[in-house]
Amino acid sequence: MKDTKKKRIKGTIIRRKSRAIEPNLYRSTENERYLAEINEKKDYARIVYGISFFVLAVVGVLIALFVHDEWVRSYVGDIIIIFVIYAFIRILLPHGFVSLPVVILLFACLAEGLQYLNIVDKLGLGDIGFFERLSGASGDVKDIICYAVACLMLIIYEMIRTMFSGRSKP
Repeated sequence: MKDTKKKRIKGTIIRRKSRAIEPNLYRSTENERYLAEINEKKDYARIVYGISFFVLAVVGVLIALFVHDEWVRSYVGDIIIIFVIYAFIRILLPHGFVSLPVVILLFACLAEGLQYLNIVDKLGLGDIGFFERLSGASGDVKDIICYAVACLMLIIYEMIRTMFSGRSKP
């Protein structure tokens, strides 16, 4: 009976313990190499996303402080902030969670809806400059369109990343 189980799982990578599989097979050298390779890829991805986060955040701050153009500050800034949020979350979760761009879009739409409702003034925080800057001037459909464009770009990136990584589900 044990020989047939070993033959069935031979050549495959065991990803989690199961009662049907002997514990000593779980700690095989193939599995150890696979796990080490996955961890190296995650570490590399975290470094890349960390650098991307830092660079994009600096660019976003520079745009907010020094660019007084309506088009760049309004539209490009909105797109960059979505990329900043994406890179930050990918530092924590480098692989998996393919629907992350959709979740970010929903979060951005919620924030824009709260701006439209003028929630900062309703909470009595409108006199504080930090909260006034943080909440933005007012809710605008153009901002949601910019967020959607950025998330569409991220969805395309996720599809390409998944296609070239050789995995059906990252």
